[in-house]
Amino acid sequence: MSKKDAITIPFADNNVPFIVNLDNYLDSLSLPAIDFECGGKTLTFILDSGSNGSHINKSVIEDLGLESYTLEPEGGKVQAVSTGNGLAVATNERCEIALTLNGFEFSVRCSVEKLDQVFNFIRESDGVQLHGILGTDFLRLNRWTIDFANNVAYPAFKVKR
Repeated sequence: MSKKDAITIPFADNNVPFIVNLDNYLDSLSLPAIDFECGGKTLTFILDSGSNGSHINKSVIEDLGLESYTLEPEGGKVQAVSTGNGLAVATNERCEIALTLNGFEFSVRCSVEKLDQVFNFIRESDGVQLHGILGTDFLRLNRWTIDFANNVAYPAFKVKR
């Protein structure tokens, strides 16, 4: 029996539709990441429990021909957000995307960010092309668990049978 076969999940079987092995991305990036399908393309997203919101690279939105919308900033002021690397200016551009994995669709509201520079750096240094970040908004809504003891992640929601 492999390590992944021995995983004990603390939910009833009909609540966990699938388990994603994170070994490949944890080995190359040291971060949990998952490949989703969107618009006929494979997109790789980091699962980031340290980010309140989800983010997608602006070039991905443009490549897929997805529409975005602009929110008016609160009080008409530019907003700053805290990141792991300090403060950044928040964009007010948003989009709704549908990500598919193992036949299940996840609707995600993302901030649209210019992430080409940092994602290209990661691709060149670690060999992984990233397209976005799924934050705690996504993780909570879909009840995702990241299990570092077993290097897996999984959503826990009631599957209709």
